[in-house]
Amino acid sequence: MPRPNRRLGERRTVQPSELYWNLPKPSWKQRFKKQEAEVGLLQDVSVTGAAVVAPANEHIGRGSRVPVAFGWVEGAVRVMRIEPHPDGQRVIYGVEFESSDSELAKAIHQTFLQGDLPAF
Repeated sequence: MPRPNRRLGERRTVQPSELYWNLPKPSWKQRFKKQEAEVGLLQDVSVTGAAVVAPANEHIGRGSRVPVAFGWVEGAVRVMRIEPHPDGQRVIYGVEFESSDSELAKAIHQTFLQGDLPAF
């Protein structure tokens, strides 16, 4: 049975903007081994999620929770779909915000959807 489209509102194509993707977990080991976050690019945004172009990672699959940072705000997204990118090196992750009122979702909405959001 097909899953209904849960997206609220239209997808908006945005100017590619950097998003720190797959942030390393903070731990005491970081003092000895520096782990770097990957850099992803926001490709489009909707009220409930976004498309992120990021390096392919065999440890990230559908349903994975991925820690991210946009600007000064950290949060997490859930991967809903994965598609190959035309360059063959990266993939397009379709993600949902964990909550549409999370700080991460608010920061992205403020940046890209400010005029499209309903007044509360």
